[in-house]
Amino acid sequence: MFTETLWICAAADDPLSSSDGPVTLADLAAKPLLSLSPGYRLTEIVERLAALAGTQVSRDYQGASLDAVRQMAVMGAGVAVLPSLYALGEAIRDPEFILRRLDHPEARHEIALHWRRTSPMNSAFEKLTTALVAVKEEIRAARGEQFS
Repeated sequence: MFTETLWICAAADDPLSSSDGPVTLADLAAKPLLSLSPGYRLTEIVERLAALAGTQVSRDYQGASLDAVRQMAVMGAGVAVLPSLYALGEAIRDPEFILRRLDHPEARHEIALHWRRTSPMNSAFEKLTTALVAVKEEIRAARGEQFS
């Protein structure tokens, strides 16, 4: 359906939070990254980015939800790597929420909806896809100037 960029969130006193502009993998070297528990595609992406950055994903703090991952980062447990729609939604609710885009070609998260072509639910799935893409566009429009 679409591709999300990835963003980082760190504690307010982390130097990453006091700078502007995109973050490079070099900026993340030696900083533990935070992600969801193993088994999620996002976690696989974050593990790959950690390896490229010369750091690792924290095994001490693995989130069951993106909210938990964000809270762990805000408390200083590491640097959260978050998909753009979640990050945008949180930034809309909390203008103090500090985010920076992760600038790397692999800092992407594909969102897809799959179903069988022969499914009797084809029409419903197509409507769901259209609705999800519309919600994504609404969220992006609400903070697009910051998250383009």
